[in-house]
Amino acid sequence: MRKIQILVGFIVLLSVLFVFFEMKDLHLSAAMVKAFVVPVITGVYFFTISKRSAYFSAFLILFSVSELLTFIGPYLPVNCEYFIGNSLYLTAYSCFVLDLLNKLNFRYVVKELRVTLMILLALNAYLLYVLYTIVSLDLNTISVYFEFLYNAVVLSVLTVSFLNYLYRDNKKALLLFVGATCLVFSELLQFAFFYIAEVSLLNILTYGFFVLAFVFMYASVSIGATKHLVAQNA
Repeated sequence: MRKIQILVGFIVLLSVLFVFFEMKDLHLSAAMVKAFVVPVITGVYFFTISKRSAYFSAFLILFSVSELLTFIGPYLPVNCEYFIGNSLYLTAYSCFVLDLLNKLNFRYVVKELRVTLMILLALNAYLLYVLYTIVSLDLNTISVYFEFLYNAVVLSVLTVSFLNYLYRDNKKALLLFVGATCLVFSELLQFAFFYIAEVSLLNILTYGFFVLAFVFMYASVSIGATKHLVAQNA
């Protein structure tokens, strides 16, 4: 319990610093503060969760490494941080999706959730089209294709987590879905910040959803870990 309290206190401290730097338009300093969030949660995850998923662990590690690139980004060649960092994010999201796909019953999804799946795929296709039309105005061809792939994987995180919730219908799956939703909202807001308007409020909202995403995800995996530990001690 004390570890969780320390984690919450540290995140609150980081949040105050982030908002302060954003209000002063010190975006690089704010990004460096944000870069500590996932590595800290990842450390707590490995320190407190005994029964860990390999794919989810890989998701956290890859995400953490990409976040920490913020500190060396200014010293890297042009576009190097963009492609390396986003490739790590892309691989991390893929691990998250694979983690859920391994636990889904595809026969059940196709049979019982066919209409829902079709609606989600149609919604994803529309969102990808909208995002594509925006980035195609500002980026070169390679970057546009890369952004398209990246956005497709990000949206699949939301789709698969929602299907996982419908399939399992329990608190653990609900928390994971809420976390995934917050993470996707964070990505969309960050997209708006980079390609539509560099407004500090957008960056603050991005950070808020970002923190909530990993807090909910940690809460989700903690449920299974708590039950496992209780069973061991019984």
